[in-house]
Amino acid sequence: MSKRLKYILAGLAALIVLLLIVPFLIPTSAWLGPMQEKASAALGTKVAVGDLRLAFLPLPHLTASKIDVGEGAISVGSVTIYPEVTTLFSATRKIGSINADKLVVTKKGMDLLAGLAAGPQNTANPKNGGAGTPPPDTPSAPPVEVGKLRLRDAEIELASGKLPPIDLDAEMNGLSLVHAELSMDGGKAKLKIEPKDGGWEIALDASNWQLPVGMPLKFDSLKAAGHATKTGMSLSEITAKMYGGEAKAGVEMGWEKAWTLKGKANIAHLDIGPALTALKIKPTLTGRLDADGPFGAQAAKPTGLADAITGDFAFNVKDGTLHGFDLASAATNLLTRGSSGGQTRFDQLSGHALIAGKAYKLRNVVVSSGIIAAKANVDISPSKALGGRVDVDLKRTGGIVTVPLAVSGTLSEPMLLPSKAALAGALAGSVLLPGVGTAAGAKVGDKIGKFFGK
Repeated sequence: MSKRLKYILAGLAALIVLLLIVPFLIPTSAWLGPMQEKASAALGTKVAVGDLRLAFLPLPHLTASKIDVGEGAISVGSVTIYPEVTTLFSATRKIGSINADKLVVTKKGMDLLAGLAAGPQNTANPKNGGAGTPPPDTPSAPPVEVGKLRLRDAEIELASGKLPPIDLDAEMNGLSLVHAELSMDGGKAKLKIEPKDGGWEIALDASNWQLPVGMPLKFDSLKAAGHATKTGMSLSEITAKMYGGEAKAGVEMGWEKAWTLKGKANIAHLDIGPALTALKIKPTLTGRLDADGPFGAQAAKPTGLADAITGDFAFNVKDGTLHGFDLASAATNLLTRGSSGGQTRFDQLSGHALIAGKAYKLRNVVVSSGIIAAKANVDISPSKALGGRVDVDLKRTGGIVTVPLAVSGTLSEPMLLPSKAALAGALAGSVLLPGVGTAAGAKVGDKIGKFFGK
């Protein structure tokens, strides 16, 4: 090996050692105070940084760790900034990439971010962790351009629950977004965002994925595409495959003055039993569901939309079972103290479901099977209490006999009872003509009761 080459290698080794040692000789702790003050002034809330490190290998970078914003509202495990060294003293400073790990945003943090997004008119006192307005005499920093933003293992807590870990990869042009891809729940759900027409084009693609908040439904596949702006979002194409069926919907959501939601959904061949079980609801109805209709909601906050939902859905269920009561048994055993338990098999069940928050009205319900047919109107209160009426047509040797029954009890423990007038008629019919006379008398008694307003 020549002496010249030895000197070059020795010089490189010395340079590498120097690059490794120099960062430890630079008093970065002296930068913490001014950095925290400027960040606190910019965000209008207290910002604390636990540690600050400078390194030159493999590329020059600065790492801030144990970052706290708003006294626990938002925390970040570490943020590493890779500047373009040649622009440090330029009019515009360029950052090649920013890498952040272990971001945690609590409910308090979401309120803080909402305050920052709303602007100075909705800011709060910085002393209590709210988003405030920077002091007017704060000197403006030189313009900064960012190339890439990388986020890993972010946790966000909403009012309705905590989201699974989120990863984000974004390409920037200055401070403007060029393209972003968000991955959730280990890649089961991916959201792509690109700027377009003064807003953002959004596309969601998920498989084998369960909704992290709200209704815990699991999707074999879920795709959605649409456009979002600062004041609302329109998802014109939503398709989902779940529980053996398929759903399609279009949704428009706004949040400029109040949170609004409107749309239309179509459901085909959904297996109701597993879907209700997923929602932790006792399956009182099983079968294959087809449904179609509009829905909407308006609330002051997004968390209030679910309680304010309204809808009008035409539905049809095929080859199913009503669990908790036996219509045929209830209609034929009128002289008992009501009927509960058992089940009713049917070929088809159809009608309209009117939704008002947590209350439901089932109108013009028709149930048909081999031995019975029934028509019903039933109300379900927010507490799941039942009320209404069902007329059961029994097929007998003498023809069809209609028996009126009152619906009561709860969704999990329904009860079928004859009205007082129908019960009196049934008693008379059973005395005059046992068997068929009981049911026929019930119908006559019901008509008489209606005539006298009973």
